[in-house]
Amino acid sequence: ESLAETRTLVSLNRFERKKNVELAIRTMSALRAQGTTDLRLIIAGGWYHKVAENVEYLEELKQLVVAEGLQLVVWFMPSISTEVKQLLLQTARVFLYTPPSEHFGIVP
Repeated sequence: ESLAETRTLVSLNRFERKKNVELAIRTMSALRAQGTTDLRLIIAGGWYHKVAENVEYLEELKQLVVAEGLQLVVWFMPSISTEVKQLLLQTARVFLYTPPSEHFGIVP
């Protein structure tokens, strides 16, 4: 299936704990628990292998995905290009904005 043919949720942030990306994963888990099984979550954004928090947080998020049993429906796309970011935003059914302390105008 292409992205345009599926119900895709997108979370687009830097991989930093203050971005609260785990909220997107827990939302996906809650939706599936309510019987909504035809969704995919793509977590994408800024990531750099030399930034310890980026590396650690991505691993924490991956562990949460496993703990929630979402390995087949949650995809990670760190360090995406502008073109891929635009494609994700154009094809997403829902955009999840998770940072609790930032207004929407700061979105990457």
